[in-house]
Amino acid sequence: MYELLTFSHPFKAENPLHIAKKIVDCDYEKLIPGEYSEELVRFVELCMTTDPKRRPNANDCLTRVTPILV
Repeated sequence: MYELLTFSHPFKAENPLHIAKKIVDCDYEKLIPGEYSEELVRFVELCMTTDPKRRPNANDCLTRVTPILV
């Protein structure tokens, strides 16, 4: 989803091992609030949360995104 919205990958590194480390560390290129809406920035940050209990499930995502898209 991140790539579809920004046309770039959230995790960039020299090799797959470094990418895996960035994913585990949640070390990704954050969206710039001035370039994207506050709602989108918050939504992406929420989806990228490392704690699965704090991350939205599919229904939560749809609930948050639907009003923005409609």
